Amino acid sequence: MAFTGNKAGRTDATNDLDIKFTNVKDTGVNLAYERTESKAATPTANKGTYKGIVGILVNTNDGADTVTNRGNIEEDSSSKTNVRAYGAVVNKGTFINYGKIKLNDSLDHQASQITSEDMKKVNVGIFANSTNKLDTTITNRGDITIGDSTNNKNIGSWAIYGYNVNTDSKEDGSKSKITINRNNYGIYSGDGNVNIKNTKLLVGNDTVLGHVQTTSGVSTAPGAYPISRQTTTAGSVNGYSDPNDLLSGLDKPRELDSAIGVYIDKGSIARNINVSADMDIDRFSSVSLWLKRMEDLQQM
Repeated sequence: MAFTGNKAGRTDATNDLDIKFTNVKDTGVNLAYERTESKAATPTANKGTYKGIVGILVNTNDGADTVTNRGNIEEDSSSKTNVRAYGAVVNKGTFINYGKIKLNDSLDHQASQITSEDMKKVNVGIFANSTNKLDTTITNRGDITIGDSTNNKNIGSWAIYGYNVNTDSKEDGSKSKITINRNNYGIYSGDGNVNIKNTKLLVGNDTVLGHVQTTSGVSTAPGAYPISRQTTTAGSVNGYSDPNDLLSGLDKPRELDSAIGVYIDKGSIARNINVSADMDIDRFSSVSLWLKRMEDLQQM
């Protein structure tokens, strides 16, 4: 569904329908597929696109033009898109979302084999195009979930990636919820004002494990390592991160897995920033709020 604007005067548009999009009923549009198809002289016919698929496109004429969505947005079960799937894309204008956004796993690839270039291909709940930056505003008042917390190959997604970014409660007054699995991220603001309130962020969603197991050191018990953890954590090596689950192939390799709740980058103007959301922080190596230049995460 796409929204444009009037040639003159302000545009206000509303969608109340649930949106289910399908990618040509292709269930294999993951990073491995994208790498192969993007280099092929002749792309395979009748296959799903890896170049981008979206539920709602906001492409109005002015930053004050407003599109309000009250319907849920998700990919139909007939397809599975793990690269460049977006619940909504805002090229220009204001987007207010009350609906639930649910996307499939991002990239679906082993973390240690992912490059910085690959991190530009991740799934995003609501994405603002950087071309117009301050002429885009995102206000989210619905739940956002990207992928499965039990899939260690669910990597790099953002719930919201924008500039002027706000979150608030649902229409019934309850808090909106954003679920952030390990090696994935919550809210990014590259510029403009930020107001994150009446929202619950599950930072890590009980999946972050931090570093790999220590294999050196001194202990009073023969053969034991200085540090021990629970051994029943799903997707772990004796309760620690599996080396395959660390983003060690980036330009700036990661030695820990992590999850970030809110990331506020350096902007170009004076900004009003409020972050008063509830955050459930995971046990090991999660970050709730990060204010610095985006040097160690890959910009999209």
